[in-house]
Amino acid sequence: MAYRIDNGRIGFEVLDNGGVSIFDTVKNREWRGRVPGWVTLSTDNGAMRIPLGTPGSVDSEPGRIEVLYHGPRDSRPFRMMVNFLLDENGLEIEIASLDSDLPLESVEFPAHLCAIPSGAPDSYLAIPYKQGVIIPARLDAGFMRFMHNQWKAISDIDRTV
Repeated sequence: MAYRIDNGRIGFEVLDNGGVSIFDTVKNREWRGRVPGWVTLSTDNGAMRIPLGTPGSVDSEPGRIEVLYHGPRDSRPFRMMVNFLLDENGLEIEIASLDSDLPLESVEFPAHLCAIPSGAPDSYLAIPYKQGVIIPARLDAGFMRFMHNQWKAISDIDRTV
């Protein structure tokens, strides 16, 4: 069952698969993520990228949806609590907590929320928290040219892509 909140202008929907949808009721537009996202944890054997998948639990009340994501049933190496908050001024996605048995490397959530037409079928909008909006599509599909790594200069990470 999908969970939905809106304020008459904009809103959130948490889908059955754990993905997120943001919609504009005034302009009748919707931005839907194809997948919920991933958590990357450090292990002795390198990085382990775990898909978020179907929520463990969802609690909804006016203006708020609280979603619990966790690791696979056999290991459960993490628990992530996410709040989707909505009032008359706007919407907010808050990762309220993330507990893990292993060191955390990264969180990609919500993943691929804003699809954009760019000529590449799997393109998406990336929103780094430091720089604002960047549209990378894919590193090999128009955003990068050979030997011109602008992504390194503008991304939130300190390593060459």
